[in-house]
Amino acid sequence: MNGRPESPPAAVYAPQEELVIEAGRANAHYWKDLWRYRDLLGFLTLRDIRVRYKQTVLGVGWALIQPVVTTGIFSFVFGKLAGMSPGGVPYPLLVLAGLLPWQLFAAALSGSSASLISNSNLISKVYFPRLIIPLSSLGVAAIDFLVVFALYIGASVWFGRIPSWHWTLLPLFIALALVLAFGAGIWFTALTVKYRDFRYIVPFMLQVGVFLSPIGFSTWTVPTWRGLLDLNPMTGVIDAFRWCLLSDGQPFDVHGIVCSLLISAALTVSGLWYFRKMERTFADMILGDTVADNTVISVENLSKHYVLGHHVRVDTLRDQITRGLRSAADTLIGRNKSRKEVDDFWALKDVSFKVSRGEVLGIVGRNGAGKSTLLKILSRITEPTSGRARIRGRLASLLEVGTGFHPELSGRENVYLNGAILGMSHAEIDRKFDEIVAFSEVERFLDTAVKHYSSGMYVRLAFAIAAHLESEILIVDEVLAVGDAQFQKKCLNKVSEVTKSDGRTVLFVSHNSAAMQGICTSGVLLSQGKLVGQGPIGECLATYLRTGSQRAEFAQPTPEKPYITSVSVDPAALAAGRIQVDVGFSSPFPLSPPVVGVIVSSKFGQPISGSNGRMTADKWKPAPARRGTVTALLDEVPLHSDTYLLSVYLGDAAMDYDQKLDVIQFDFVSKRFYPQLPPLPIIGPGDFPWRWAFRGD
Repeated sequence: MNGRPESPPAAVYAPQEELVIEAGRANAHYWKDLWRYRDLLGFLTLRDIRVRYKQTVLGVGWALIQPVVTTGIFSFVFGKLAGMSPGGVPYPLLVLAGLLPWQLFAAALSGSSASLISNSNLISKVYFPRLIIPLSSLGVAAIDFLVVFALYIGASVWFGRIPSWHWTLLPLFIALALVLAFGAGIWFTALTVKYRDFRYIVPFMLQVGVFLSPIGFSTWTVPTWRGLLDLNPMTGVIDAFRWCLLSDGQPFDVHGIVCSLLISAALTVSGLWYFRKMERTFADMILGDTVADNTVISVENLSKHYVLGHHVRVDTLRDQITRGLRSAADTLIGRNKSRKEVDDFWALKDVSFKVSRGEVLGIVGRNGAGKSTLLKILSRITEPTSGRARIRGRLASLLEVGTGFHPELSGRENVYLNGAILGMSHAEIDRKFDEIVAFSEVERFLDTAVKHYSSGMYVRLAFAIAAHLESEILIVDEVLAVGDAQFQKKCLNKVSEVTKSDGRTVLFVSHNSAAMQGICTSGVLLSQGKLVGQGPIGECLATYLRTGSQRAEFAQPTPEKPYITSVSVDPAALAAGRIQVDVGFSSPFPLSPPVVGVIVSSKFGQPISGSNGRMTADKWKPAPARRGTVTALLDEVPLHSDTYLLSVYLGDAAMDYDQKLDVIQFDFVSKRFYPQLPPLPIIGPGDFPWRWAFRGD
C-alpha cells in the first residue's frame, strides 16, 4: 500500500486472437467474424424492409398485388382456356399454393444477386464478412412471403379448406426454397461484380422460370413431362408446398424433392466456394468500376505526328502534273535525289491520363508543349496519329472567342450564328439569350453590326455565348488572356461558377498561374509533347516553374545589344536568412549607369516584391561600365519558408535591354518558426512583423 493505484492485470490488455493479412491467404477467422457480425445481418434486413416500403401509398400491400393478379391470370388461362383439372381443389388455391414458393424464391434470388452492387459503398469503405449482404436479402424475401401467406390463409378460409398436419412440415420446405435461392444468389452476385451482364440475366431467367415451373398447373396432369420438369429444382419445392397446403390426396413426390435437395446442396456448396474465392477482390473490382463509371475523359497513349519539310507546295492541277512528270523523269534517269528535306515532329507522344466527372483539370506547359494540339484532338478538330481518347458526355470547346463572327451581321445575329457553330440548338440560344446579353453588357448595341464594336465589346459578346453552352465537358484555351482586367476577372468568375455550381468537367489552359490555382483541382504537365507530371495543380505548377538551378549563364544574343551574362543566388546568404543576387552583364557601349532590376515571385509565378536602381537613383550612382556584376542584397526577408522564383532585368537610366524571367528557383528558410502556420495559399508568402495588443472590456 504505497498510495499509488494498482495496475490492472496484464491479461486484460493481452490480445485475444492474432490476425494475419497475407496475399493469397484466406481469413482464418472468417466464420467467427460472420457470427460476430450477426447483429449487422438484422440491421441490414431491417433497413432493406423499411426502404422497400417507405413513402409508398399501399405499403406492404404491394406484396399482395403481384400474387393476386398472377393468380387471376393463371386461373383464367390454365383453368378456363386450357381446361386443366385442379384435382378437386379450387383453381385459385392451386395457383396460389404454387406462387407462394415461387415468389419466395424469386424475391430472394433477385435481391441476393444484386446485393453486392447495391451496397458497393459499404464494400469499398469498411470490412465485414460480405456474405452478410446476400443473406440479408433472404430476410426481406421472407417478410414478403409472410404477407402472401396471410393472403393464402384468407383464401383457404374463404374456400372452406381445413388445414391438415401437413402444414407442420411447411417450414422445412420454406427453408429449402431459401437455401436454393441463396445458393443460386451467391453465384450470381459474385458473377455480377465481375461481369455486369449478369444483372440482366437474372430477371430474364425468372421471367422464363414462371412458365417452366408448375405454378399454373399440377404436375400430375402432365405425367409424360414429369422427368424433365424435375430438372427444375423448384418443381419439387412447389409440389411439396401443395402437398402441405392442399392435402389433395396426391402422394408426396419423393423424387422431385430429392432432386431439389441435391441441386440446392450443389449450388450452395459451390456458390460458397466461388464467393469466398472472389470475396478478396470484390472491393478492387467495385472501386475499379466506380473509377471507370466516374471517368468522363480517358486519354490512352495519344500521339500526334507532323512532317516538317521544305517541299514544293502543290496549289494547282498544273503544278501537280508538272511535279509528277518531273518525278517520273528523275526515276527513269536514275536520279534519286530527294526534292524535299523532311523532319519528323511529334506534337504529342504517348500521352495518357484520365479526368473524372466534375474535375477541373489544368493543362500546364510552355509554348510548344502540345497543349493546344491535345485540346484540338479532344475537340475533334484534328485526329491523332495513334492512341485514342474516350469522352463520355457532350463536349463544348472554347479554343478562340468569336470564331465564326461575321463583321456585317449585328450582335443579335452573331449570337445565333456563333451559338449554332458551337453546337447550341435554336431553342437553347432562345433560352439563354437574355443571360448572354446581360453578361456581355452590349444591350444598347445588340442590333449594330459587330464591325462597329470595340475590341472589348467584341470579346465580351463572344465569350458570353461560349460561357453559356450547356455541356457536361467544357474545354477552355487561353480565352482569359483577352479583354481588360475587369472583364478577365468576370470571365474567371464565370468559369469558376460553371465548375462549382453546375458540376461540369473542365479542361483549362492558361498561362495565368494564379487563375489556374484558383480554378483547377488537378493538373497535367506537358513538355515537348510528353506527359512529365500529373497530380494536384499546385505540384504541377511548381514543377512547371522550376528551373532547377541557382546559377544560370547566358550567351550573347546579338552583338549590338547589352545582355545579361549570368544570374546567381548566393547560397551562403540564403543560409544566413538573407537574399543576395549577383547579376553579370556585358554591353557593346557603356551603361550609364548600369541598372539591374530583380523581382521575387512565389513558386506559382505571383510577384511578391521587386526593386531596381532607378527606384533609388539618388543613392545608386556607379560609374558607366561595359561589363561587370551588380549585386542586390536583402538583409531582412519578410517571407515564410518556401520555394521562390527570381526574375532579373538589365538596363540603364533610360531603358531596359534584357530580361530573364523566372530564371532561378531557390528555397528560402525563414529564421522564424510557427508551429501552427496555416497553408501559404491561404495566408500568402509574406511574413510581416505584426505586433499584437489586448485591451479588456
